[in-house]
Amino acid sequence: MSYNREYRTRITDSDSLMEALKQMGFHPEYHQAAVHLYGYHGDKRKETAEVVIPRKQVGAASNDIGFKQQADGAFLAIISDFDKAVYNNTWLNDVTGRALEFKALKSIKALGLKQVNRIEVSATHVRYQFQKG
Repeated sequence: MSYNREYRTRITDSDSLMEALKQMGFHPEYHQAAVHLYGYHGDKRKETAEVVIPRKQVGAASNDIGFKQQADGAFLAIISDFDKAVYNNTWLNDVTGRALEFKALKSIKALGLKQVNRIEVSATHVRYQFQKG
């Protein structure tokens, strides 16, 4: 049995988190109220989360990956020691970056701006161009 560890993220919006995970090829589940995560044997774990990547999507002998929203709005990623070999800090930074980007775009579009260009400047920087209308 591998133990679950919690990793604080800067993600505060469940819609943005869900979109980021979908862009990465997952089919995450969203629950209004937190549900228990499950281990690779189908055993119910004590940890709960509102956003869940089911273990079958994570890997053949994997555990669920969860994201639990905290009182301050930030999500904690819950990842087992076993799955951390693949779903490591690099992966979590990618999820976070995508979620923050989606949230920013949602806010910008709400201002009535239209995206006309997206340029990947580097692995960690993206430049957008917008126009009114």
